[in-house]
Amino acid sequence: MLTSFLLGFLASSAALLANIYFKISMHAIGVGGLLGVFLLIMKSNTMLMTWPLAAAVLIAGLVCTARLLISDHSTKDIYSGLLVGIVSQFVAAVVVL
Repeated sequence: MLTSFLLGFLASSAALLANIYFKISMHAIGVGGLLGVFLLIMKSNTMLMTWPLAAAVLIAGLVCTARLLISDHSTKDIYSGLLVGIVSQFVAAVVVL
């Protein structure tokens, strides 16, 4: 699991490539990666992940809302960042396994 988390540079690489074509939120990529890691832990372990996952969703909501409130990004930028972050963690987990 730690190896797939360390392969999170995939998210940065995907964001760099995506920024060539359209604006994407790096903050949303970060919290999307956090959500992806917690989802992977929840899926693979028997550990109760209710509270950590709820905290991660709360943090992701706060970060993304802050980016929207200061008008740095549109909703498309935020959602695409979250998607890139979560998908990159799933891809890293598949590559490691």
